[in-house]
Amino acid sequence: DGTDGAGGESLGSVEAADPDAEGLVASVEEVSRESSGQYVTVLWSITNETAESGTLRFRSEDKDFERNDFAGVTVRDDASNTRFHPAMNGDSQCLCSSDRPGAIENEVEPGQTLTYWSLYSVPGDVEALSVEIPFFHDIPDVPIS
Repeated sequence: DGTDGAGGESLGSVEAADPDAEGLVASVEEVSRESSGQYVTVLWSITNETAESGTLRFRSEDKDFERNDFAGVTVRDDASNTRFHPAMNGDSQCLCSSDRPGAIENEVEPGQTLTYWSLYSVPGDVEALSVEIPFFHDIPDVPIS
């Protein structure tokens, strides 16, 4: 769910790589492993540092997707060069912020920060991940807490 503010200090921030997203900044707020050790939750945000409202795009217009969600937000273990996509439920829906009514914000006003989450199945021996958010540069070496 896109919510205002992330509270706390970022673990890494990057500017947009796509000119259409210029002035937007992606940040990773938290990467935490749940108690069983099987899943990692990534809490990430987008901040609009411009004077105009912006629209977030998380998928390519040339792809045929039925839903707007964050399945394209991936994490990578650089040590093994392995990319992890968000976990999916039994209906093949991303376990992440999605387009359920009222669940996703994609308009970000000047100075506003919207926060989202994604869940990944990551091996227990992985200690840090690079976060890949479409249209932004990678956020490297974020430690898992």
